[in-house]
Amino acid sequence: MVHATSKRRGHGEDSIYRDASPNRYIGAVDLGFCPAGTRIRKKVSGKTKVEVRDKLRELYKEVDIGLRPRRRYTVSDALEDWLAHGIDGLSARTVTLYRARS
Repeated sequence: MVHATSKRRGHGEDSIYRDASPNRYIGAVDLGFCPAGTRIRKKVSGKTKVEVRDKLRELYKEVDIGLRPRRRYTVSDALEDWLAHGIDGLSARTVTLYRARS
């Protein structure tokens, strides 16, 4: 008698599962831990698995760029991200002036 063994997914790997109540697929990804020690877990949803996989790829692209995906992403957060990552080619004085006005 041969038993099929399944390999456990590694830490940080995505999971895609079907949620029956809204009849949608849910994709979840582990992005590490926040300073308080709780796990950062982001979820996306879609009608098909392919749509969920595409959304997870987009989420990973944002993380690789340096954007911090959050549930409540405010204009102030966007400004801080822009000042930290999106001002290539500006002089140090201009960056200082922009930070003083924000």
